[in-house]
Amino acid sequence: KTQRPQTIAWIIDQYAHVKKGDVIVRFDGVPFQLEVDAAEYEISKLQFSKNKKQREMDLSIEDFNNEEEVVNFEYLMAKKFNIDDPLLYTKIEMIEASDNEEFLEAKTQHLQKMESHYQDKSLSEVNLIDSQSEFQKSKIDVNRENLESLEIKAPHDGIVVLKKSWDDTIPQAGKSVFPGMKLASLPDLSS
Repeated sequence: KTQRPQTIAWIIDQYAHVKKGDVIVRFDGVPFQLEVDAAEYEISKLQFSKNKKQREMDLSIEDFNNEEEVVNFEYLMAKKFNIDDPLLYTKIEMIEASDNEEFLEAKTQHLQKMESHYQDKSLSEVNLIDSQSEFQKSKIDVNRENLESLEIKAPHDGIVVLKKSWDDTIPQAGKSVFPGMKLASLPDLSS
């Protein structure tokens, strides 16, 4: 099934008699297993990154919420103890108090916008990590499929005739072969 060269780990002898289901060629599965192991390691790293990002996001949102509470409390105090009696306070003190209320309102809105942007950005990063994990999982699936199809079995009884390649040699253990190469034929002797 793979579309890349494979190395023959074992091949039956030339002109050997085989029964239906006997193994004719077995390919080396080490490269596929190494890729499975590497992809599993990548998934572990990505899961660690996702957990770390989730913790950072939770802590940052908590910080935003705490700061918003402080600003809201300051705003309520500024409203409660509003300086608007011209007999008790100077014009400058009243202007400063009014400016302070406006500042606290603007600060609350700014914090809410920053929290929203931060959440959007963090969720995008988490989604990216998820898609990278899915990619690694698909690599694992493909390589496990390849590991399950490392053997070529005889479709019927017969005598194996190994085919010579372009360099006039027959297939042997340790030799690399490419997809689509004919390694052997198995004439049907039943007819």
